[in-house]
Amino acid sequence: MTQEQKMYEMLLECTPSQQDFFKRLYPNMPSKKQIDNAIGQIERTLEKNKIYTKSCKDNNIITSNGYLDYLPYRQIEKKLQAEGFDVLIFIPSIEEDNSKITCGNAILSQR
Repeated sequence: MTQEQKMYEMLLECTPSQQDFFKRLYPNMPSKKQIDNAIGQIERTLEKNKIYTKSCKDNNIITSNGYLDYLPYRQIEKKLQAEGFDVLIFIPSIEEDNSKITCGNAILSQR
């Protein structure tokens, strides 16, 4: 299997939005010089897709895209919208789940 074929096979495992992002990064596909870096980016993306938040694990809530999907919140969002509320969903990030400071945490802490 060539590097290009490997990359193509791995991209098929990515979400559509991830595939679109990759196409924006490499509009004409990666050059021979870029192929190893591109494959590494896809491998890291696929690995992150397997990660679930601690809360999801603790409550046996499974999302198909780890930190990239808000599946557990969809029913709640629809219910609130039906009641006339505007809804903004925040999905925990890997950094937040690992108790690291993020922009959102910094803003909320007013520091």
